[in-house]
Amino acid sequence: MGCVQAVVEDVKGNKVILALFSYSVEAKNESDFESVLPLGTVMIVKDPVFKNIFDDATDTPVVGVVAENPGDVELLSPKRMAALFPGVRWKSGLPYKSRCELKSPLVWEFTPDQSNVEIAVKLKNVGNKAFVENRATDAIRFYNIALDYLPEEEITVSVLLSDILSNKAAALIKLGCFNPALLCTEIVLGINNTHVKAMFRHAKGLIGLGRYAEAGQFLDEKLTQISSLGEENKDIEKLRSIIPELGKPPGKEIIAALRRPAPRNTSQPQADLPLWMVDRISEYRGPVELGPSKIGEGEGLFATQDIPAETVLLVCKPFAGLHVKAAETNAFLERTSTLEHLVGTMANKIWLDPELGRDIYALWAGAELKSLKDKDDPKITKEVKKGEEIVASYAPGMMPLSERDFMLSHSGFICKCRLCELDRSESADVIEKRDSLLKSLKPANYLKMNDFKVDLKIIRELELLRIGTPDLNFVLMCPDVYKIAAILWAGLELYELSLFILENIYPVVKNIPTNYVNLPYAETILFFCMKMGKEKAVLEKWVEEVRKYYRLVTGTLEHIRAGAYPTIPEDLKKFGIQFFNEGTD
Repeated sequence: MGCVQAVVEDVKGNKVILALFSYSVEAKNESDFESVLPLGTVMIVKDPVFKNIFDDATDTPVVGVVAENPGDVELLSPKRMAALFPGVRWKSGLPYKSRCELKSPLVWEFTPDQSNVEIAVKLKNVGNKAFVENRATDAIRFYNIALDYLPEEEITVSVLLSDILSNKAAALIKLGCFNPALLCTEIVLGINNTHVKAMFRHAKGLIGLGRYAEAGQFLDEKLTQISSLGEENKDIEKLRSIIPELGKPPGKEIIAALRRPAPRNTSQPQADLPLWMVDRISEYRGPVELGPSKIGEGEGLFATQDIPAETVLLVCKPFAGLHVKAAETNAFLERTSTLEHLVGTMANKIWLDPELGRDIYALWAGAELKSLKDKDDPKITKEVKKGEEIVASYAPGMMPLSERDFMLSHSGFICKCRLCELDRSESADVIEKRDSLLKSLKPANYLKMNDFKVDLKIIRELELLRIGTPDLNFVLMCPDVYKIAAILWAGLELYELSLFILENIYPVVKNIPTNYVNLPYAETILFFCMKMGKEKAVLEKWVEEVRKYYRLVTGTLEHIRAGAYPTIPEDLKKFGIQFFNEGTD
């Protein structure tokens, strides 16, 4: 469904395959086709492109019409078609066989005795069905067509108009298109200023645009104006209660919810965010400002005051996101790809809310800073001084300098961090020797030949190449080195040697942004130390390292229960150590 294909015909009966890209990104399978593009749909395709399209039925390429932008496709209701092109008749009717194969009533079949209001109700219900099935873009298309059938008079029509526009606002908000959502709710509230759902969605639209003070004032006025709104009043009051939190640095609870990853070594997906959590995440910019970069071309980010370590600097909601449950991953990949889904979502959002298109263009084509990711490191304790330029790593430190240095050709940026300066100072002989040593590692031979001493010697030589900067010896993050430690532990029961290797790796791990570290090294070392009965002081040292890891990566110590060693808290009690402390559990 990444590409919707259908056979279409013009008024003269000429048939051609039409391929619509990014048209209905939320549709899950081919059974949705009649809901997405019903038989008998009339549409205008602007700026069509003729290309070869692969025809599944004949297994051959055929020439077809391609529309890659959903904004170039406009559905026409029979009423609007008759108004725009009076007297036009299709040469051939819809094939009788195709009409009979569809079990449900056809969307475009209206009986002569049906009124415009009845047709509008039917189309509104088609839109509602799409919305319930999480096909927000399809819902909006049918809501728009339903509006074609509403005359401007009669109270019943005003009520129906309000319901359609309120539902359309809900679909737009679901897609993050807040500007057009507000246009819908403003019309509804102009018709009926006590329309509860329109009040709620109007406030959501204001919040989505970062107009928090305005949203709070609007809800205060409504709550004062209408003292009792029934059960739906609870949602409005709840929304009002979270507004004071918005626009501020995210609290611990929000960070914990956003950073909590899926349990390791399982196929379980990350848990959904708690109810109302999404509404509590707001755009935020801390004590930073844009200015001409001092270290490269374009704009840079500068501190406007002294900033302590672990300060949240920027919070930005994603323009487009994707969450697929583990059980639905294969089905999702059969019909589309992650890239197609995200591009389709972005294309539809820009079609529905042109203001978003202008924002994207300004970020893409302008000299503004796009985004920075949180790459806090528990080892970093130095604060950023006022006026200093803030930088972030665009590439893992484990990559060779030649691959990390891609920003040089793009923007003239020359990284002057300790690692890059050290890499540039090394001779070709040292680099060649390191590569040769890495290729010599053969952990797969251990269990057969017990030939681990050779590799231990190689690891020692790799350490000596950067003896003065052990925390920058990124070569020790090589998967084979970790595999050697695991085999020495689990296969040969050489615990001290395995622990020695892991402890030498750890200074490097502490110098790598956490989003590039896949294995919980401190947790593994702590587990080893407990198994070996190390003294309490050693255990306490590694307990604190594990605490740092979980606070930073997941926001909660409790997530250790989903880790590789979930019984660590209980095991530590045998040594007189409490894992949960300081109210962080």
